[in-house]
Amino acid sequence: MIDSWRTVTGEQLAAITGDTASAGARSRTMAELWAAGIADQGSLTGGMSATGSDRRTLLYRPSRTKNFDRDVSSRITYPEWISVTAGLPWASGGQYDRHNILAAELALRIAEYCEAGAVVGEKLSTWDLLAYRGAGQAAPPAGMQRAADATLIRTDGARIAVELTASMTGALEKKVRAWAELLNRTRTADTALAAVVFVVATPPGKKLNRGEAVARVRTVVQKAARDYSGIIGDRTQSRMFVVSWEDWFPSAHHASPEFFTLEAWRPSGAPFSPTTLWEKASLLDVFDTPFEPLYPEDALAVLDNLTGVRSVPRWLRTGNPPQLWPMAIKALGFTTIPIPAPEDPERERVLLGAARGATSTAGAPKRLRFGGPDVPRLRP
Repeated sequence: MIDSWRTVTGEQLAAITGDTASAGARSRTMAELWAAGIADQGSLTGGMSATGSDRRTLLYRPSRTKNFDRDVSSRITYPEWISVTAGLPWASGGQYDRHNILAAELALRIAEYCEAGAVVGEKLSTWDLLAYRGAGQAAPPAGMQRAADATLIRTDGARIAVELTASMTGALEKKVRAWAELLNRTRTADTALAAVVFVVATPPGKKLNRGEAVARVRTVVQKAARDYSGIIGDRTQSRMFVVSWEDWFPSAHHASPEFFTLEAWRPSGAPFSPTTLWEKASLLDVFDTPFEPLYPEDALAVLDNLTGVRSVPRWLRTGNPPQLWPMAIKALGFTTIPIPAPEDPERERVLLGAARGATSTAGAPKRLRFGGPDVPRLRP
């Protein structure tokens, strides 16, 4: 699952997977992945870290190698491969450690404390998945192959893209305007992409303070939403939000009341005054951020499909996942699980796996199952 989140701490990995051993420095699983050239292991440096072996400083990220495709893919079943990769190529992605760790941390906090259907990382937050082919639309045009840092999927199926912003360079304006153009091109009811929220998380010690950073992001968002205004009932200004990390988490081990409903600011008010332009609204509230899909069942299907994906926090894997084992069997040339012929054809045949006595009908083998928090554990 690390290729979905790009970089995670040991504690974040343990929270997502439920494998508590990965939070420590002696995780056998992560040691084997490192030895196989699939995962890199490191540690945070600086004043906050005591030693490299401190369990709170452990970092993991996918290695920039082809080892997964070369050594692992052919040794795991199709359902296992889907559970690890979500059906997409294994990739290392952008390895910006602070940025990725904050994105994973925010997603985990949302998953734990907010009313969320699922949260996914950058790999599953591409524009192609959010607004184009993943939403049943045409492939994205040239120049529209981007990705959010994470995505919150509400319990009604609405997608909320999350972008962390740490610097105020020219790339910020380009990123914001690209999002405004995307929202202007797409309708919420068609794609389920309801909003994007820019979370301002400036690094400690930067000359630009939080207030100045938020003001700059607001200015850029306001202008972009005005230039790409959308349509009546689906205005871009109502779908672009800004919030600072400190607005939701004012100090260590504390969360503000606004975090639990994911309240942020958007430029949807009266445009004549800065004091009335920016309104506070909830990303989780169906009235503040509405979503009325044309096909509700299609919008909710993603929650069932993600039930078998290991990069989703395990307590959110509660849907009804599709059964993939028939596809794996069909790929081998069978229509069902093959049953060996009896050694003695004269004896009464007992169908292999059939219910008998107090036993029930056998299900698919563990390695062919897909979905749920208790999906079988993989060993490299």
